[in-house]
Amino acid sequence: MNISEKVREYRKKYTLEIYHKGDCIERRIDNQPTVSPLPGETMYLEFENSNVSKSEGNWWLVKRRRHLKFGPKSDLETLMLDCVPDPKGGA
Repeated sequence: MNISEKVREYRKKYTLEIYHKGDCIERRIDNQPTVSPLPGETMYLEFENSNVSKSEGNWWLVKRRRHLKFGPKSDLETLMLDCVPDPKGGA
């Protein structure tokens, strides 16, 4: 890996988007990739908008995921998760 590839790797931005009923209810951008849950798996989320946590809870069930990579020269990568509140509350 040459210096320009190292700089690109450092600058890379990973976006996590959580969708519920067709709307993006959470978007996070980080310098590290997110562990990608599979459909059928549950995950615990602390939402930036506390109203979502209060009304829907913090445990969510992944229904579908899409992982978008914008090519080897792009500094962007997006993980889109279609989720529903977990009726079991993480149990």
